[in-house]
Amino acid sequence: MSIVHPQTEPLRIVRGRTAILALQPMLSRLAALTGQPGDAADMEYFLSSPKALKKTPYLLLTKAYANEPSVEGYSEAVLLFEYRVSIGATRVFATSDPSGRRNLFAAPAERATLAARAVRTLLQSGAHIVHIAYHKGDLELPSESLSETEQVAVAFGDPSPDAALRRSQRMAGKRDWSLVEQIIPSYLPIEPTFDETIARLGHLTRRNLRYYRRRTEKEIGCVFVPEVQIGLDDFLAFSRACTYAVPDEIAAWRYRALSLIETPFLCGVHDSSGRWLSMIGGRRSRTVTEIDWQMNLDGLEKYSLTTVARACMIEHEASLGSTRLYLEGGTPHSITNQFVRETVVELTAKRRSLYTHLLTRFAPRVFPPDNYVGQILRDASYSWHLW
Repeated sequence: MSIVHPQTEPLRIVRGRTAILALQPMLSRLAALTGQPGDAADMEYFLSSPKALKKTPYLLLTKAYANEPSVEGYSEAVLLFEYRVSIGATRVFATSDPSGRRNLFAAPAERATLAARAVRTLLQSGAHIVHIAYHKGDLELPSESLSETEQVAVAFGDPSPDAALRRSQRMAGKRDWSLVEQIIPSYLPIEPTFDETIARLGHLTRRNLRYYRRRTEKEIGCVFVPEVQIGLDDFLAFSRACTYAVPDEIAAWRYRALSLIETPFLCGVHDSSGRWLSMIGGRRSRTVTEIDWQMNLDGLEKYSLTTVARACMIEHEASLGSTRLYLEGGTPHSITNQFVRETVVELTAKRRSLYTHLLTRFAPRVFPPDNYVGQILRDASYSWHLW
């Protein structure tokens, strides 16, 4: 499917898991071109999760100008998901990665404009609500540069040169948009040694990382295993015995999805009898390590197994030469208080329609508590701009 987006450059929209996965090699090269190496890796893993399979993925690709750096003719990309319900598509679109790193691929200076173009394109194509979260990037822009909000306003305010689109805009009525910048704990820098790595952490966190590991080693003989070998049945049995156990469907996906990752890891800690105490699953890309989930055996809270396993893992990742540790799953932990902070920008736009009004009014019933779009619609403090 191809259309013309509001600033006249051709924009290609690719719909569906199979079609998007066919573009994985190109998308990975495009991510590297825009300064986001590794952020488009393992696409099959992200598109196959139980939550992702309940939504329809869309990939929006902008075609490059002549002489503009590009991959196979494309210079930028946005990955979104359309929510589905029992009766079909909802025309509500959102990104799925709260860190913003895997949703939008563009040079830092162009991300706000690309996000606005993608939102505008989808609304003009019939969407009711669109939400995009993207990583702002580390680029220091000149002081005279437009702010994120100003860039979005410019992209939304430019009238379309296409007469048919202008008519559709008038017929569609007004729209609202909101842009919020949030500072989030992003990653832990990994130094060459464990002691160097935790030196930046707070005193109490450093103490706990050492104390609980020594205590668990002394009292129950914990041993760190960097590469866990375990069958599916035993993995599911361990999952069921863990604190905050997930459904078997999700646990089975965690196990099988390791085969979908280019450089996966499954590490863990067991006691002197070989009983598993904790397991951590995730991905490595170059010198970046990402924890996707952690499971801890129930009933051993006094040993703080989350702390023990992460202390062992930090030491191991340092020995491998990793430089960053991202924490995307597992239980909350004080270690994140000392993570490097980065800015994530969230752009949301909605059509003024009866459908959108009803979605907003009944958001608590329509969207689960952890749904980004539902949280935004329920939040009365959001400041909306008329478009």
